[in-house]
Amino acid sequence: MDDLLTLAQRRLGEDDIRGAIGAYRMALARDSTNARALNELGRIFALQSRDEAAQRYLRRAFQSYYEQGVKAWEESRDTTAARAAFRLAARALPNHPLAALRVGEIAEAAGDFEGAIGHYELAVSVNPRFAQSYIKLGSACLAANRLDQARSAFSKAVELNINALDAYLGLGRLASLDENWAAAEVEFQKALLIDPDSPVATEGLKKARARL
Repeated sequence: MDDLLTLAQRRLGEDDIRGAIGAYRMALARDSTNARALNELGRIFALQSRDEAAQRYLRRAFQSYYEQGVKAWEESRDTTAARAAFRLAARALPNHPLAALRVGEIAEAAGDFEGAIGHYELAVSVNPRFAQSYIKLGSACLAANRLDQARSAFSKAVELNINALDAYLGLGRLASLDENWAAAEVEFQKALLIDPDSPVATEGLKKARARL
């Protein structure tokens, strides 16, 4: 595999684009998930304005890098390798939020809430229509005591997805922190409409009603 990737790079250095494409395709014939070959083919086709082919290869490169990151993190707890893979995935598809979210989750798991917030904000910026990014951002802001920013993020998640359970739970927790028990009751009731078995919503509603 490395010999074909080296050959492809040499062909690129010689401006032999056809030869480079051929070498990368031979590499993929050996391993159809080779992220480097997929990414480089996508980049070459993008430079040639072959947009459909470019996106096809870049999506596959993203998926391959992303899976590498998930495996490194979830199976080996190798956060360095996971971060590197997720960042390569983000370069393949800059407008896809999942890689940034995963890096944020790694930071949050380590207790680095400010670092997590930065990555969640990046996920929001690359795709402002993905509700899960706002939920993650809201949760990290809540943990970092950025309560106004948390409230804004959770509210945006609900705006994008009326069934965003975790956003209602977040809004309920924020209302409880403010001792606004009427508002907390409303948010936890909404959460229970989505998941009647939610222990967090059930306990939150019970607590709110006890203080009304």
